[in-house]
Amino acid sequence: MPDIPRMVYWDSSVFLHYIEGTAKWMSVLDALIDEASKTGNLVIVTSTFSIVEVAYAKVEKSGRTLDPGVVAGMDALWGDRSAVQLVEFDQVIARDARGLIRRSVEIGRKLTPPDAVHLATAAIMKVAECQTTDEQMKKWNDLGFPVQDPWTPSPQLGI
Repeated sequence: MPDIPRMVYWDSSVFLHYIEGTAKWMSVLDALIDEASKTGNLVIVTSTFSIVEVAYAKVEKSGRTLDPGVVAGMDALWGDRSAVQLVEFDQVIARDARGLIRRSVEIGRKLTPPDAVHLATAAIMKVAECQTTDEQMKKWNDLGFPVQDPWTPSPQLGI
């Protein structure tokens, strides 16, 4: 029987680092994308809501000039189902996200609606972990999976 691939959730912050080519993260992110698309040992999932959040690269905003190549790169990533699986945002996820936001009020922990959508989607997908670079989101480690920085046991070496 083949091994079941490890399922990892990426929130929008991880995709932004990937699209922007953030040096600190690229060896890890490239290794994860390669593992997902080439070996089948890893499945990266994200909400379709990420498409909205990853609307532009930092350089586009600071320069106030949009580069069509950035959108093409994003669309190629969303379209590559061997690398990234998109999970549709639906009523079930919306209600679970609302529940997380309500819980955040009770426990005094910050949670934005987009982050609630990401965490609810990760929970519904029963991921092994949720990868993010968002420090506030990392405080939500009590949902049945760790919420942590992207990592891999075998990052790619920089060229």
